[in-house]
Amino acid sequence: MDARSTSQSVRDAPARSRRRGSWLLLAVMMVAGLGGGAAVFSLRRIDQEIQVRLAQQLAGHLEDFQIVIANARRVGGRGIEIRGLTIASPEGDPLAAIDELIVECNVEISQLLTRSIVPSIERVVVRHLEFHCRPDQSKEIFEKLRSLPSRDSGSFPPIQIVDASVRLYGTDQPLLIQDLNLDLIPAEDAPDLMLQGSMSADFASQIQLTGKIRHDATRWDLDGRVADFEFSPRLTERLPTDIRQMIAPLAGLQANGTLEFKIGSPREPGGDIRFSVSGNVVDGQLQDPRWSTPFTALRAEFSGDNGHFELHQLSVRNGATTIFVAGNQQGWGAEAPRSGRLRLRDLTVDRELLEALPERFKSLVPKFSPEGMVNIDLHAQMQGEELHASAVVECIDASFSYHKFPYRLTACRGIVRYEDGVIQARRLRALANGQPLTISFEFANPGVMSTGWCTVHADGPVPLDENLIMALEPKSRAIVLSLNAQGGIWLKQLRVSRKAASEKYLRTAVLVIQEGAIEYSKFPYPITNVSGVLELNDRDWTISELQGRHGSAYLAGQGRWVAHDNRPGGRLSLDLSANDVPLDEELQSALRPQEQEVWSKLRLTGSVDQLDVGIRFDSDQPRVSIDVRAQKWPADRNLEGRSIRIRPAWFPFALNDLRGAVHYRDGKLVLQEVRARHNETEILARGECQFGPRGQWLVDFKQLDADRVVLNSDLVTALPEKLATGITRMAFDGTVNLHGALRMTGVAGVVPESNWDVVMHAYDANLDCGVQLNHVHGSVRLTGHHDKDGVQCSGELDVDSLIYQDAQITSLKGPLWIDDDRVLLGTWAERGRKQEPRELSGSVFGGKLLVDSEIWLRDEVNFGIKMSLANSDLARFSKERLSGEHDLSGRVYAILQLSGSNKGLYALQGSGQVRLRNADVYELPVMVRLLKLLTIKPPDTTAFTTADIDFRVRGESIYFDTIDFKGDAISLHGRNSWMNLDRELNLRFYTRVGRSQIQLPLITSLLDEASRNILEIEVGGTLEEPNVRAKGFPEIDETLQQLFPEAARARQSDGNFLTRPFRTMRRR
Repeated sequence: MDARSTSQSVRDAPARSRRRGSWLLLAVMMVAGLGGGAAVFSLRRIDQEIQVRLAQQLAGHLEDFQIVIANARRVGGRGIEIRGLTIASPEGDPLAAIDELIVECNVEISQLLTRSIVPSIERVVVRHLEFHCRPDQSKEIFEKLRSLPSRDSGSFPPIQIVDASVRLYGTDQPLLIQDLNLDLIPAEDAPDLMLQGSMSADFASQIQLTGKIRHDATRWDLDGRVADFEFSPRLTERLPTDIRQMIAPLAGLQANGTLEFKIGSPREPGGDIRFSVSGNVVDGQLQDPRWSTPFTALRAEFSGDNGHFELHQLSVRNGATTIFVAGNQQGWGAEAPRSGRLRLRDLTVDRELLEALPERFKSLVPKFSPEGMVNIDLHAQMQGEELHASAVVECIDASFSYHKFPYRLTACRGIVRYEDGVIQARRLRALANGQPLTISFEFANPGVMSTGWCTVHADGPVPLDENLIMALEPKSRAIVLSLNAQGGIWLKQLRVSRKAASEKYLRTAVLVIQEGAIEYSKFPYPITNVSGVLELNDRDWTISELQGRHGSAYLAGQGRWVAHDNRPGGRLSLDLSANDVPLDEELQSALRPQEQEVWSKLRLTGSVDQLDVGIRFDSDQPRVSIDVRAQKWPADRNLEGRSIRIRPAWFPFALNDLRGAVHYRDGKLVLQEVRARHNETEILARGECQFGPRGQWLVDFKQLDADRVVLNSDLVTALPEKLATGITRMAFDGTVNLHGALRMTGVAGVVPESNWDVVMHAYDANLDCGVQLNHVHGSVRLTGHHDKDGVQCSGELDVDSLIYQDAQITSLKGPLWIDDDRVLLGTWAERGRKQEPRELSGSVFGGKLLVDSEIWLRDEVNFGIKMSLANSDLARFSKERLSGEHDLSGRVYAILQLSGSNKGLYALQGSGQVRLRNADVYELPVMVRLLKLLTIKPPDTTAFTTADIDFRVRGESIYFDTIDFKGDAISLHGRNSWMNLDRELNLRFYTRVGRSQIQLPLITSLLDEASRNILEIEVGGTLEEPNVRAKGFPEIDETLQQLFPEAARARQSDGNFLTRPFRTMRRR
């Protein structure tokens, strides 16, 4: 080896020595470490073995459960210490967790290495146990833990549980028990464990437990006391569902109290757990969702065991109400006897209370609808399904209404008692709209099978208001509403009763009406100050002593309502009588529309002295039957101003002082004997009026008598227009009596139709029907019809006497016809209606007068007349017309055809003939003058025995075409003659000797012409003062007058100038 290598080796030697020392130290340390590590490893291996062995043993007993032990070790001289022990369900839910479990025992290492861990346990300490109690899993764990082996089957080590907690799961929020400290100590002389401990919980600040448990858990007893127990919704929310359902009514309870209990194992296997409990509750409050206000000041004392439960007392307030409850139960089975007492003071019965009642009682609420304040004392005993209950209800200020008569009674005071199925009350006092009532009743078996009675009576009248009316049953309500009844009803007596459940309740009542008013809807006639008595017998009503007023009218009546058998409805009969009833608008408005229309057309005013009304109604019939009887006394038996006046629209003729009797029923009015007056006219009527449903009406006077009727402007205005016009133009003046029948029918808006058959008697009447007729006495029967087309009337004239032109016509009889345009007399009246028409016949101056006439009723009254006169006595004419101053005789025959108008005499046109036979007209002034002029001295008083006159009428003049007077000595033949209606004469005659009865054609004509040329007689003046002049040779005289007019005027001063020579010749 070279020098470099050697020197390097010398330099490296110390370093190598240092490295060797280091490795040696390391080796020593490693050996030491390995030795110590081996010891530690050995101890740890033992702890691990303990941990594994314990886990295996627990897993063997708790199959399917997850067992975790965080750490286990042997503590020398003490035993085994286990930490972090957890037990979980197969799903991983934690069941139990123990922070520290110390098992005090003598465990050798050799025991641990050679055999299972079954040490002799002296004591067990459990610290910080957290137990999750899930009902099914926890029970299984307890069962399996009981099977763990112990040191000695006859001994059980003491167990101490420190600061444990339990979570009881039954809801989503578990119930927590904490601060649990529990000691289980074996008894010295018995195989039992003595238990003592305490805990706190969510619902109690302190719970103390003592007890004794046999080590095999076959026998146990447990006593406990819960101080400051708090019951609240927070507790109930954590209880299991089945328990919450049991105490559901207490879900809103908040209360404090104490509880003492004892629990023991069954006396026999399979028996019930023994228990007893007692406690009290103070400062409780219950919030029930059925009430708006809470129950406060809850206090209670209770106790119970396996054989009974007793609520010694319970008191609570709800608003102003105080509730006291006590009760007990002997046993817990369904048949266990129970009894209880309930006292309610100042209980407010309102909707909340009624809705909170059990369903079996809710059905009674609508029947009585109670409200108000009451006190209730209730006592009940029940065994099985047999219930014995008694109750006393003191009404302080209550109200109720019965469902079959829902009229609320208020301020009810009194006592209602119930016992053994009988409910009764004596003299309950209540108010009906302020009026005191007294109610008494007694019913057995309340409900549909009840029997008993009830009476009600009021101290005074109750107003018949809407509430009372609406409380009536529908049919009765309909009647009261139809009457529009008002006023006071005094319930004198009401009784409802039945003796057997199979019968119907019998109702009787007596009601008095005071200061009432009615207005029946089907006859809306208001009646005030109504009083009367209503009596109910089952379903029938009787009305008696009914009185009332309408204005000045006094009414009285009675009636009945008789219900139909076995079906709804009934029959109403109401009879009213009244005095001095005004015929006012209210009475008119009470009638049906068509009757109101007739009333309006009648224009009735005044008052009825006696009125009887009968109303009949049957609910099976659609109409109401109304029967009215009215009586009006004569004026001398009445007060002034109350007479009835009528002025019908269809015959606007005012009839005053109506009196008599009428009867109205169902649209038919019967006039039994009605009299009326218009000025001096007296009218009597018997008949009937009928009214139809569509406005039709009928007035049928079967007897219509009118005395002293004057055709004045009042009556004429009432007649149909055309007839009135005709009568006006005829200027009728006189008094008429009328007897007959009149029938009128009509409907609203249509001209009425009239039919009549009347006889009119005229007394001293005057009329102008183209000719003036005066002093008419007689009658005419008229049968006719009037409608929208006009008047048609036939008649029979029977005139005893009338004066025409100072001539009296008697026994004038015959037919007539009247229509809108004309009046026909005689054959013209029957032409076309009878095969042999008759003339109008009469007698004038002993002769027979036949007349046919027509009168046209236009703006200008035109007439035509055709008359004939036969065998009239001239002597009678002389006596009646000439006052008997002239001795005339003979028979007169005449015919006349005349026409004219009411414009005047100038319109007269006509012609006629007069024939005088067997006559002596010597005494006539004209004849006397003529005979004096002719100086005829007849051998007797007759000068002319016949006369033939043919004439024409033109205006006021009568023109004589022929006027011949014939006598034995001389005859006068007239020509160019006339006279007027003022009796002024202008007659011209010529004379012939003898009668001229032999008529030789040529000779007679020559003699007549010669007579006219020789002598002409002129008659002027008047009929009474004639002026007679004779003219000789009239043709020569006319010629001389034309030639010498002055001489003619001189001769006119001597009217007898021409006749003087002839008179001289005749005297010679």
